Formats: sequence, C-alpha cells, structure tokens
Amino acid sequence: FLTRKLLVFSRRDLIRPEVMELDPVVLELADMVRPILGSSARLDVSPGAAGVRVRMDRGQLTQIIFNLAVNARDAMPEGGTVRVRTALDDKEDPALGAVPGVHLIVEDSGTGIPPDALGSIFEPFVTTKGQEQGTGLGLSTVKTIVEGVGGRIWAENVPSGGARFVVVVPVQLRPAVPV
Repeated sequence: FLTRKLLVFSRRDLIRPEVMELDPVVLELADMVRPILGSSARLDVSPGAAGVRVRMDRGQLTQIIFNLAVNARDAMPEGGTVRVRTALDDKEDPALGAVPGVHLIVEDSGTGIPPDALGSIFEPFVTTKGQEQGTGLGLSTVKTIVEGVGGRIWAENVPSGGARFVVVVPVQLRPAVPV
C-alpha cells in the first residue's frame, strides 16, 4: 500500500489527464509495442470501442499498455501472440456503479500465471519472473494508475493457455479535447 502511494506521489507533477478517444491511442501505441515484443511474437490489435472517450494521462495509458505487453512477451519465451483489444461495456458494473466502462484487454498465448500467484500478482515486489528479469513493480504500478482514474483491473488464465489482463475505466461523456 505504501509503495503504491509513493509511486503515485512521485509522479503527481507529471500527470496531465485529458479526455481522449481510446481506440486511436491504442492503435498508435501498437506501433511502439511491436518492436518491444521482438520477432517471435505477433501483435494482434482489435479496436472495438469506436468513439469512446476516457479521461487519462496519455503517458500513464502508455505505461499500462507497455507493462502488460512486456509481461506478455516474457510469458512467451518461445514466441506467440499478444492480443490487445478494446470493448465498450455499457452495463452497470458492480465495481464502478452505473458509470459505463470501457475494457482494455491484453491477452497472451504464453505460459499463464501460476495459480498460487493470481491472488497477489498486483502486489508490489511480487513477480513470477527470475530475479534478473523483473522487480515486481510493473503490475503494481498498472493497478495504481487504473485505480487512480476510477477503474479496476484483474488477471485470469485463459483456458487455452496464456493470461488475460482486463482493465476497465469509466467512459467520459465530454468531448475529446485536452483538459
């Protein structure tokens, strides 16, 4: 808990939230994610929330996508597919209330998350990687960012193999202009 607070506090002066359409930003970031994945991983991007706006800092959205993409890459040592998609969910959400939410889903075809780690995967310094590969702060940082915009995140294993991270953030009903 304290680590999350420090991470957010240390970046507070750099955060500049703006209302933006999610799909174009995700498509733009996909071009930057491809080189990070390397030649053995394929990136499949499916925007499904046309015209949907969120209020976030663009750098933080970038950080969310990059952290999830790097985790996906690391979970696929032999290569595979990383899928990034968006979808609008206009149903009432128990965690968000009556606010419509938009889903940002990052899924991989890798090894999945060990079942004993699923419950603590977002805690600081928890990692399923070797010591030389990760600090265990990436997913903790992602969770802090998501919760900071009034959203939520969860992880699950995909039955066919791999892991899925689902980020849900509130939809903004104002026009997409800088705030």
